[in-house]
Amino acid sequence: MFVGLFLIRALDVMCTEDPVRVLELDNEPPPASIAPIIRSTLLVAKKPFIVLLTSRELTWFAENEKRRNVQLSLQDVIAVRTTADGNWRQSRADSSEFSVFSFRRKSRGKWTLKQFTFECQSNHLCAEWIQNLKRVLAGMRQRPRILKVFINPFGGKKRAVQIYEKDVRPLWELAGILLDETVTQSGDHAPDIIREMDLRKYDGLICVGGDGLFSQVMNSLLTRTQLEAGVDQSRPRFIPARPRIKLGIIPAGSTNAICYSTTGTVDPGTCALRIAIGDSRGVDVFSAEHRDKVLCFGMSASYGFLGDVLVESEKHRWMGPRRYDYAGMRRFFRLKSYGCEVMYVKSSDTVGSPKDAVKCRTGCTVCDEEIDGPSPAEAPPKGAMARAGDNEVMTEPSDWQSLSGEFCGVIGVTISASCSRSPHGVSPSAHLGDGCIDISLVKKCSRFDFLKLLFKISRTGNHLNLPFVETHRVQEFKLRPLDKNETDAAEGKNLVQRRTTNSSTWNVDGEIMEEAEVQIRVHRQLITLFSRGIEEK
Repeated sequence: MFVGLFLIRALDVMCTEDPVRVLELDNEPPPASIAPIIRSTLLVAKKPFIVLLTSRELTWFAENEKRRNVQLSLQDVIAVRTTADGNWRQSRADSSEFSVFSFRRKSRGKWTLKQFTFECQSNHLCAEWIQNLKRVLAGMRQRPRILKVFINPFGGKKRAVQIYEKDVRPLWELAGILLDETVTQSGDHAPDIIREMDLRKYDGLICVGGDGLFSQVMNSLLTRTQLEAGVDQSRPRFIPARPRIKLGIIPAGSTNAICYSTTGTVDPGTCALRIAIGDSRGVDVFSAEHRDKVLCFGMSASYGFLGDVLVESEKHRWMGPRRYDYAGMRRFFRLKSYGCEVMYVKSSDTVGSPKDAVKCRTGCTVCDEEIDGPSPAEAPPKGAMARAGDNEVMTEPSDWQSLSGEFCGVIGVTISASCSRSPHGVSPSAHLGDGCIDISLVKKCSRFDFLKLLFKISRTGNHLNLPFVETHRVQEFKLRPLDKNETDAAEGKNLVQRRTTNSSTWNVDGEIMEEAEVQIRVHRQLITLFSRGIEEK
């Protein structure tokens, strides 16, 4: 989504390496209250260890030696396979060796595959261990068994197919996930398939590409869900139904802002591992509406500068991702402001402010907080506001606030809208599932001040404190372009001869939305992503 940060390159954030996700404890067996399923003496790195399997953990320790025990949570196990000299692809049915595959955390939120190999005294004992481990893993219902994968070969640097085949498919094959793959040939290819496919066969829809592909898949899924649930989207203030299938992202686009904002990484292997273990969380989505017609669903919307950059960049698609830098430079030197009236309904004080220091991270208490109101019919996340198939509507709020004037940009996001060039994002404290939109109103300013804004977004993340930036955490907002007379009146100027409305274009998740006058409403945790949120680094 976020384009135009052409003048600044983000600083490399140097992080120390995280420990492997294996707990090293004192030399004691597991508590007696957790009965072991199987216990044996196995060789680990050619040395004998007592190995125990419970319904929660795999533990191994050396008897009568002062070594540290190792506990591995089965929630973090990707797969178990027979191996030959540690290689599962060359394993034999009569092998006496098996490996357990998990992951380790590295810098910048990256995960890599971690393998633990155990050698048994017999083929029979090896088979018994594998059978018991697989039985426990099969009971983890949150894990996907079959995925529908859409791959966009044209997005970003056009490496989506290579990324998928090299970094993603081998991990999912190792995890035993069945894959139904489609390499898209046009912008309508994925939506056409989603419109007709049997969704009940799949545990998730995966997008290998950028923000554009994800937006297409999400919008198609939400539109189909409303039709099947009998939700009339033409009714004012309708409540949308929540899809029962999860969505996932493997980043292979230009900015990958949605993936970065919801997972904290743009490493394809890390995202593949998180999908394999079934991480999931509810994520807010807004609907953009014009005169009771839904134009689209999205997570980030920008009017003004970023909309102009997107329109300009479409003229230079032959340049690839560099077109955003080029278009951003051109629009910066032709920086325009637009007369607008922005109306909004502020959220309650309990959900904080865009300027506070509370960041949305894994286990976020703000997003998990219960709220009043209807919930989805099936397995709702905490605080969800949608209900499937009942055509309920929300009441019109009465506490609208209004601001009119000239703005270089109006931005509304349900996510931080961060990316590698802007690691803090447009709204660093935005929450993934709090049912709010953070709006930033960039008032008319000089190019120097606007450059300062871009610098702070890219480097420090404290751009919301600039005097020409106004920000609010809201439930919904409206934007109406003003003609020159209305703009002058709002700024206290003498009225001049009436001129035509000067309007910009909306940039919604990297897609152009032509209609300028819109109302944007948030729907709390409307979709479920394969994600655990952003981990603390």
